[in-house]
Amino acid sequence: MGRRVRFGPFELDRQTGELWKHGIKIKLQGKPFQVLVALLERPGETVSRECLQQRLWSGDTFVDFESGLNTAANRLRLTLGDSAENPRYIETLARSGYRFVAQVEEVTADPVRASSPPRSPAHWRWIVPLALVTVTVALWWSMRRPVDAPRFQELTFRGGMISGARFAPDGQTILYSAKWEAQPWRLFLASSVSPETRMFGFEGSMLSAVSSSGELSLLSSEQLGAWAGATLSRVPMNGGAPLTISSRVICSDWSRDGKRLAVIRLEGGETHIEFPVGKVLYRTANLLSGLRISSDGSNLAFLEHPVRGDDAGDVKVLTLDGKVRTLSARWASACGLAWSVSGKEIWFTAARTGGTRALWAVTPAGKLRLVARVPGSLMLHDISRDGRVLVSREDRRLQMSGRIDDDSSERDLSWFDWTGAEDFSPDGKLVLFDESGDGGGPNWTAYLRQVSDGRTLRLGEGHALALAPDGRSAVMMTPTDRLHLSIVPVGEGQPRELSGSGIEYQWARFLPDGQHLLVAGNPPGGSLRLYLQAVNGGQPQPLMPKIYLRPVVISPDGKWIAGANQDSQLVVCELEGSERKLIPTPQAILPVAWSSNGRSVLVRDLGAVPATLYRIDLSSGRIAEWKTIGPANSSGVQTIIRLLYTPNEKSYVYSYQRNLSQLYLADGWK
Repeated sequence: MGRRVRFGPFELDRQTGELWKHGIKIKLQGKPFQVLVALLERPGETVSRECLQQRLWSGDTFVDFESGLNTAANRLRLTLGDSAENPRYIETLARSGYRFVAQVEEVTADPVRASSPPRSPAHWRWIVPLALVTVTVALWWSMRRPVDAPRFQELTFRGGMISGARFAPDGQTILYSAKWEAQPWRLFLASSVSPETRMFGFEGSMLSAVSSSGELSLLSSEQLGAWAGATLSRVPMNGGAPLTISSRVICSDWSRDGKRLAVIRLEGGETHIEFPVGKVLYRTANLLSGLRISSDGSNLAFLEHPVRGDDAGDVKVLTLDGKVRTLSARWASACGLAWSVSGKEIWFTAARTGGTRALWAVTPAGKLRLVARVPGSLMLHDISRDGRVLVSREDRRLQMSGRIDDDSSERDLSWFDWTGAEDFSPDGKLVLFDESGDGGGPNWTAYLRQVSDGRTLRLGEGHALALAPDGRSAVMMTPTDRLHLSIVPVGEGQPRELSGSGIEYQWARFLPDGQHLLVAGNPPGGSLRLYLQAVNGGQPQPLMPKIYLRPVVISPDGKWIAGANQDSQLVVCELEGSERKLIPTPQAILPVAWSSNGRSVLVRDLGAVPATLYRIDLSSGRIAEWKTIGPANSSGVQTIIRLLYTPNEKSYVYSYQRNLSQLYLADGWK
C-alpha cells in the first residue's frame, strides 16, 4: 500500500496519520487508526484478530485484548459511518477477524519534498543571510497587497432542486428554475444586488437558456429525462405565450445575437446536435448534454456520455462543419458547462471518481486546470460577461426503497451514496444493484442483496445489468469496456466473458429460459438497436426489422417484449417474428412489468413523483389506474430511475434520485 489511499469519500495519509472526507480532515487517532491501516494494507482479505493483536499491542503489554480490539473497531466504524450489520467498509468475520470490503485505490500524487542541500563552501555562507533578507522583504511586500479571494453570495435558501440558472441580458438579474419541497417546477427571478427572489411563473417548465434579447427557451418538466427528452418552447421574458419549437429535446442554447437556437435532441436510437434547429451537425448513439455556443458562434461545446442514464463522459467541441474533437475524457461524473469570458477556455464541473464534482477549465488544445474545489459537489450553470459564475452546491444521492410481500411500509434498501436497482428475482428475495458514486469506486461495484435479512454479497467491480432467473449468476459490464459482458457466478466459479462482436453494449436482460439475453447496443458509429444473444456464446442477432425501445420488459413465456418508443408510447413486439403493435396512451409512459398471465402490462407515468402505475390490457387497449409509488419524503426527489415488480405483483423495489441544492453567485474565480 502506498502512502496515500482513497476509498469512497475518504482519503488516508499513512505518513501524517490524517484521514480526510470530501477534503475535510476528520479525527481518527490511536488504535482505530492502526486498525484501519492494517485492513487497508490487505483489502478484500481477512485480517485475523491475532494479527491485529500483535500489531496493536506488543508482546509484553498486558491488556484486555478482546475488549480493546472491539472498542477500536467500533470507534473506527463510527468515524466512517459504517455498521456491523450492513458493512460498507469493514466486515466482521465471526471469531476470525475483519475484512475491508470497499474498493481501495492508491493516490499517486504526493507532496514534493525538498532534498537536503549539500553543505555550502565558506565563501558562499554570506549568501544565506542575504537570501533570508530578500525573502523577508518579498513576503512583507506581498502581504501588503490585497488578496482577491473568491466571494460567494447565496441566492436560494429553500430545500429542493435547482436547474438551468442563467444571467439575464442586464448581467444583474438571475433566472433559474426550481422545484421546492413537493411543489412543481417553476421559474424564479433573483438579483445580484438584493436577496429578494420572486416567482416568475411557467409552472411545469424548466429554464434551458436565455438569449441576449431576453427570450427564454423552456423545457417541459413532465417529460424531461435521459430516455425521452422534452418539449422545447420559446417565450419573451417580458411576457407572451410560449411557442413550441421542437420535441424530444435534452437542452438548448442561443447564439450570441439571440436569433438562433442550438439543441440536443433524441431521435430513435441516436442523439443529435442541431444548429439551427432542424440542421443536424452531429449524431451518435451516446447521450449528449451541456450544449453551449461560443461567443463567435464558430464552436459548440458539449458533454458526451457513453451510457444513457449515467453522467460519466467526455468534454468535446464541435465545429459548424461537423468536426468533433475530445478535449478531456474519462470523467466519472460530468455535468454543467460554459465558455469562459475570454472564449479561450471551456469551464465545466466534473469528478474523476465518484460524484463529488469540482470546477475545471480546458482549452481547445486540451490543456486542463483546476479552477476550484469546495466541500461538496458543484454544478456549473453560467458565466457572465464580467466573469461572475453561477454554481449550485449539491447534495446528490441515488437511494433505493421497496416493499416486500406484506410489508406495511417501504424499506430503505440504500447501500452507499449511489445505489442503483438493476434487477429483482421473480420470487422477490434477491435484489441486484450497483454503486457508481463515491462509495462504488472508479469502476463501480455490483452487489446482490438478500432482502429477508439484508445480507449483501459483493459480486465485484462493474455495472450490474441483469440477474439470471435462478439467481445463480449475474450479467455485468465494465464501464470502460462496453464491447464485452461478464457472466459472474453467485458463489463459486469463474466469470465468463461474452463478446458483442463489435457492438457497444448499453444494457442486457435475461429471457425467462436463462439461456438467452436481450441486449441493447450499437455498432461503431451506428444507432442503438435490440439484439438477442445466447449466454453460452455466439454473436448478437439483431431483431428484424430494426427496432429500439426503452426500457424493455419481457413476457413470462419469453416470446414478447414491451417497451416505449421515441414518443414514449407503448409498443409490443414479437421477439422472433415481425408482429408489432402500438398501444396509444394518453400520456408519456414507461413499462414496468408483465402480468403473470401475460395478458396485461404495468406501466408508469414518465417523470412524476410519486409515480402513478396503470394496467394496460393488451387485447382491448383499456387503461386502468392501479396505484402510486414513491418515497414518503419527496423533498429534492428529481425522478424515479427504475421500478421493478415481481410477477405476482406483491413486491417491488425502485431507485430514486434526490438532489438538494443551493444556488450561489461566485466572484473572483480565475
